[in-house]
Amino acid sequence: MNTYFRNRLTVMLSVTVILFVAFMTSRVLAEGGVDLSVTMASSDAIVPADNNITYTLTINNLGIETATFVTATDSLPTGFTFISSPDACIVIESTVTCTVGDLVADTSVVVSYIVRASSIGVAVSNAVSVSSAETDSDSTNNVASVTVTIVEPEPTDLALLVSASQTTLEMSDETELTLTVMNTSNTSSYMTRLMLTLPPQLSFVSSTHCAVTAIAIVCEVGTVTHLSSESVTLMLRAIAPGDAVTIAGTVSHAGTDPNVANDAAGQTITINDPPPDSADLALSISASANQYTVGSNMVLTYTVINRGPGAASQVQITDPLVADLRFISSPDCTLSTNEITCDVGVLALNDIYVGSVTVTAMVTTPALPNAASVTGTEFDPNLYNNVQTLVLPSSSIATSTPTVVTAIATSRVTAIATSPPPVQVVSTQVAVATNPSVGQGGHATQNSDGNNDTVISPSQAVSSNSENVSEVIAPSDLYGWTRYESVDLIQVTGTWHLRTIANASDTGYHESRDSGASLRYPFEGEGIRIGYRSEVHGATLQIHLDGVLWASIETDVTDIDPTPDPVRQTLVTPVYWLTPGYHLLDLSCLAEGQGSGGCNIDYVEVFTGPPVPAPAESIGEADLTDEFIIIVNDVELVSAPPTLAPSATPAPASIITVDVIVSIDLNANGQVDANEGIDGITVRAVAVSDNALLVTTRTDSAGFVRVTVATTRDVVLLIPILGESFYVRNRGSTEAEAWHLLLEPVNVPGLIP
Repeated sequence: MNTYFRNRLTVMLSVTVILFVAFMTSRVLAEGGVDLSVTMASSDAIVPADNNITYTLTINNLGIETATFVTATDSLPTGFTFISSPDACIVIESTVTCTVGDLVADTSVVVSYIVRASSIGVAVSNAVSVSSAETDSDSTNNVASVTVTIVEPEPTDLALLVSASQTTLEMSDETELTLTVMNTSNTSSYMTRLMLTLPPQLSFVSSTHCAVTAIAIVCEVGTVTHLSSESVTLMLRAIAPGDAVTIAGTVSHAGTDPNVANDAAGQTITINDPPPDSADLALSISASANQYTVGSNMVLTYTVINRGPGAASQVQITDPLVADLRFISSPDCTLSTNEITCDVGVLALNDIYVGSVTVTAMVTTPALPNAASVTGTEFDPNLYNNVQTLVLPSSSIATSTPTVVTAIATSRVTAIATSPPPVQVVSTQVAVATNPSVGQGGHATQNSDGNNDTVISPSQAVSSNSENVSEVIAPSDLYGWTRYESVDLIQVTGTWHLRTIANASDTGYHESRDSGASLRYPFEGEGIRIGYRSEVHGATLQIHLDGVLWASIETDVTDIDPTPDPVRQTLVTPVYWLTPGYHLLDLSCLAEGQGSGGCNIDYVEVFTGPPVPAPAESIGEADLTDEFIIIVNDVELVSAPPTLAPSATPAPASIITVDVIVSIDLNANGQVDANEGIDGITVRAVAVSDNALLVTTRTDSAGFVRVTVATTRDVVLLIPILGESFYVRNRGSTEAEAWHLLLEPVNVPGLIP
């Protein structure tokens, strides 16, 4: 080989090596570190002027490391105004900022915000960018945009047609409902929407265009061009008999409709009565803990209700345990070949059976599914409530809560209930805003029953300032302090956003910048304290207990401590001691509306244990006078009867039934009248001791629902959409209560039937 070819070959090999190294380096950089990507979508492609647009952002971390301080930024185009956000998005001038926080590798998060457009006749492109504290290995996917056309709507006549694939159903049968929107005008309709109300005899199964809200089914149709039509379909299921029930629907759009007479339509469905000797068995399953721990026992409780119309015989519950669960014991059920069997026997109409088993987990997995089913000899007209699966997350892996789903042997599974987030028992060192005149102990007052209870009166409520912040040790969990995160609170008014930060409890808190925004928390206990966050530009946080103002807390960091480290941290209020029992906490934010000032709630801690022991006061020799000395002679010891040992037999569950009526006083006569009930209001029953969800149901067209639970604990009924609660004390026997909510129409315009 001559020198020329030898040199040429050397150059070619060198170039190949360089290209290979460059290729491998670019591949490592692409696959390593942090790689954020963002996509953007709008609720509508064509929007009439002065209407809202919802932008939805999906942020992914495609890298192999956690991204910190992840933030999405949107400089709104001219003519666009920020309205609100259900997530962590705020606006300063015309720039929307969505604070995501940490984003683990190979995970994503979705945030959204609502804007209003006023520009007419133009296609407006809006772009968003995402960034983190780390260098992004691929910046080409950090920006996304979407284009929306803003138009001036014209009068458009829409007509609605409704039809069903089957109009006569048996129990558990399904029918496909088709809603067709016809545009008979020479103009197009925009933001077209269908509203659908179902009778209580039918339930929503699925739809590609529709979703269930608190009071109705809403179907987003979008744009219907002139002289054309658009159709949506829904799958419905018969869950109760009823002759000639009617499904009613209405269509609307962003403009005006010159002929509203054809905007509404309905479909009549007949659901045949089940045979008189049939029995509808409904099964529910719950666990004694929200998460499982390997090696710790957990109690599973099965509840079966016979909804008739006839009696059920040879009723049996079967639960094939997964391999990772081990049967320990049961007072009601037996185990054979790793399958639990509970022989219930005969259940008359409306009878309730409650049985329990104790199990333990043997290995740690992200979640343990446990499915149970109930059967009887008689024909069961509704098989969809015979099977339930309880998914238990691991306490060492997952932080989510158990989910209960119901299904039969088909592939369709419908989620029906979730338990509230697990409580966290704490014993930590915290920064507390105290006051020398109040202190942790409170003062003693005497009730009408003659007992002394520790109570702090509202007149002793204090405002925190920089002079009264001190470091204290929170009482040990031995004394009954239990922590509830801010997600457990019920939003009553205003908008609250979830924020994530490492030094907050459970790495998150809730923030509001709305004037008068408030959160509510019903609880049972003897004391409460609130963990709140300091803010660079804070506001006043008012604490109301049972409707009375107890304290006003300033959250501005300059009012707390001019030199804190870090600036944003969690502080905790003094303990507010109360008479034992049920109480209602309301937290109100006195912010100045959208802007820099805000209130941040981290957690709530409830005290339900014995009193925290106070240090004994020393007695000096000067106090030992004769008047304090009592000499006792001739002490005689006598025998006492033996103390009875506690019984190992568990207390039987009592049946608690509450009739709930939610109505709007349309004629202002102060009483419930015909056509004043609110349909579709969600009512939840939770156990007071651990907030375990017992049942979720909804009101019918008359605003009525009967809630029945079998439990040994006190029960609180909640209506989340109204922020209302009703306490039922369990006295160990059958309880029957009634809860009537008569609302003023001016307060709830969206709920008027």
